[in-house]
Amino acid sequence: MARRCLVLAIKAKSVINFEELLALKAVKTLTTKDKELHEFFSLFITTDASNFKGQMQKYAKTMASEHITQEEAITKKSYLQICTLSTQTSNFKYSELSQLLNIDEGDIEEWAIEAIHNKIMDAKIDQLH
Repeated sequence: MARRCLVLAIKAKSVINFEELLALKAVKTLTTKDKELHEFFSLFITTDASNFKGQMQKYAKTMASEHITQEEAITKKSYLQICTLSTQTSNFKYSELSQLLNIDEGDIEEWAIEAIHNKIMDAKIDQLH
């Protein structure tokens, strides 16, 4: 049950609070029962977007067995990463987001539209500034 919970959290676009899931007693048991999945899930909150891509290959077997694509994992990581931004700053340049999310600057607008559509964030896009 805990394994399925983690897999569904990765796949569900609207689930972004991984810390709460990792705190669950049933999920903690996976540190011994299914160490690779637990480590993969923890990777979403313990590393930045750039390092995430590099370390993701270690979990290719788990991703394949759970039908989690690289694209799904990277998108989920970017959603979690954007939620860590300070709410004191409300305007971010495409270049800043590109660096933070490890996404090409040309893809930021499309990513933002998708994140807004999936209710990950509430934002406006200003292409001029």
